[in-house]
Amino acid sequence: MLLYLLMGQSNMAGRGEVGAIDQQTHPRVFAMDAADEWISACEPVHFDKPHLCGTGPAMAFARIMADRHPAAKIGLIPCAMGGSTLQQWQRGSDLYQTAVDRARVAMRVGCICGMLWHQGESDAMQADTAQSYGGRLSRLIEDLRRDLDCPDLAVVVGQIGDFLSEQMDRKWTQVVNDALANLPSDISRCACVSASGLGHNEHDLHFNAAGSRELGERFAHAMLSLGTCEDSGIDHSLVPG
Repeated sequence: MLLYLLMGQSNMAGRGEVGAIDQQTHPRVFAMDAADEWISACEPVHFDKPHLCGTGPAMAFARIMADRHPAAKIGLIPCAMGGSTLQQWQRGSDLYQTAVDRARVAMRVGCICGMLWHQGESDAMQADTAQSYGGRLSRLIEDLRRDLDCPDLAVVVGQIGDFLSEQMDRKWTQVVNDALANLPSDISRCACVSASGLGHNEHDLHFNAAGSRELGERFAHAMLSLGTCEDSGIDHSLVPG
């Protein structure tokens, strides 16, 4: 099983309206639930805030990865938390440790091949958190790779919606997006995808369902550009399906 960590805040978790297409499963795409059990994946993949969870980028990403790796199963490890700041994801925090713990459980049945990151809306509200964003995210990635013993873990980060700059309480959006765009220059095996043109819920900071699916596709193509790991050394008796 090829495993992918999903980390960040609400636009990674998904807040788009769930349609019939989002509830279609794929025979080779699985997600780890809140009890660390593998289930057949469909949106909403996340469960951070059950009354708000909706369509995110996860399934669109996973379907492309499954199509490109027809002999493999794809395992999603949802860890995002709506409203979270980057500070809440630093090493030693509950969110960080939960992600590491869930990844280690998942690694019993697969090879952890990548991490998707979408976060920054909360940090775009203040100059200090926006201006320090790149350095802090770089440290998070370095810590994650070290704690998972995956020094070459592929990482794809997504920019936050450019429409947020119109909201006065998030006037540092461009600073955060510039930091995300520059991250591949500082971090090996890292790519950044744009959020330009993605649809969003009116008067809201969240991508709509169509925008979330498009973001997932952008994540997938960027991840494929970084290559993948080999599924080896696995106890296949534990793999679902």
